[in-house]
Amino acid sequence: MNRELSSAPMSAVRAFVFVLALTGAAGWLMPAHVQAATMPRVAAFDINDSDNPGATQGGFAGLNDGSSVNPPATTFSASQNGVTLSVWNTRDDRDRLVDGNLTGYPQGDLLRDFSFTQTTGGSVSNFMTAQLTGLKPNVDYVVRISGYDPDNNNRSLGLWFDGRNTTGNWTNTGFLGTLQSLQSHPVTGHLDVNVTSTSSGEIVLRTRGSTSWGSIAYLNGVEVYDPSGAEYLLRVDMDNTNTGQGPVNATEPGYVGLTLNTGPSTGSVTAKGFTVSVTTDRSDQPTRNRNNTGESLLSDFVFANDLLNVQIDGLEIGKEYLFTVYTCDTGGNGGAASKWYLNDPALADPNNIIRTMQWNMGNANTGDQAAFSFLLTPDTSSITLTATDAYAYSGGNVSGIIMFNGLDIRAVPEPATMVLLGLAVTGAGGYLRRRRTA
Repeated sequence: MNRELSSAPMSAVRAFVFVLALTGAAGWLMPAHVQAATMPRVAAFDINDSDNPGATQGGFAGLNDGSSVNPPATTFSASQNGVTLSVWNTRDDRDRLVDGNLTGYPQGDLLRDFSFTQTTGGSVSNFMTAQLTGLKPNVDYVVRISGYDPDNNNRSLGLWFDGRNTTGNWTNTGFLGTLQSLQSHPVTGHLDVNVTSTSSGEIVLRTRGSTSWGSIAYLNGVEVYDPSGAEYLLRVDMDNTNTGQGPVNATEPGYVGLTLNTGPSTGSVTAKGFTVSVTTDRSDQPTRNRNNTGESLLSDFVFANDLLNVQIDGLEIGKEYLFTVYTCDTGGNGGAASKWYLNDPALADPNNIIRTMQWNMGNANTGDQAAFSFLLTPDTSSITLTATDAYAYSGGNVSGIIMFNGLDIRAVPEPATMVLLGLAVTGAGGYLRRRRTA
């Protein structure tokens, strides 16, 4: 009797060790360069030109526009994994049928062909619209919108909104961001946004062209990702320290506050195993708090004239992360634009451009995306994000100010590890049941 009582806990211990052994083995069962897999993709869609249908990007569901110039096309759609993408109000479609800047680019088939609109205003009911249905209700998804023309209309810019925006005004609720077609930089042809599905499992995306930059907005495709398993590791909020510029040291709940010294303007914070350091090219007090959004993350920010660096230390080599960078001024510097690079202080490699941003959120709130996201599996424990003034880059149409409000660092789970964990738990449960039966 005593032996049976003592053997039960020992069985549990052995089972626990078994679980640890299998989950720990995931690292050596898989090569280091494939240990981290991408965030789970729910569905992916590639728009093809109906007149010259090119190849559909591998793993994507293709849909043909079928439009002709005036009147706008009727709705066209495709489905994948129970999710349907429907698109309407397109002006026309194109397939450039050339590689050019897409030579060697892994998503060349996606970016080569597209639908577009030349609508720049009026009722949102006339905007080019992409509707996703069949999603889980009330779930926060990462949606990647691709908008790029590899061979014409360089710098044309589209403004993107979700279904909550009923005005087509970028200062109102539901503004998601801008997506500019920069021919020499196809890596910037995507906009990653966080959008919450409705109670019926729907997401509505709309776009119009910008009257300042080309008047054309593109749609090459849409991808939907589920970030629910991406654990928040660290959230950093830049805090205003300038007493004449709104509340000071106001940190968003759940975030770690980071403040700057002056002359030169530098600052850092260490928390949860990471160190985040920020420097700007200004020597005064380059912080503000607009105090107009009801939240601290987007209200306060640090800014720079021509150069801002964000260095992140403490990353695990070979682990996949999802980074979200918040960059906006909710009360001024209308149309400010910046270019964001990865690990490229010298700006020598244009392929390291992460995003070209243009922001003036005005009354922004947490449901709006004054932000961009990107996935990265680092090969070093430290990365640097460099932002530069995009005034000259954009043709001189915008303010030359760079804003940085804060960032999120999330860990993307490794599917192989989760599978092994499930197998281990199942095996351990069976082992314990057999021991109890014996």
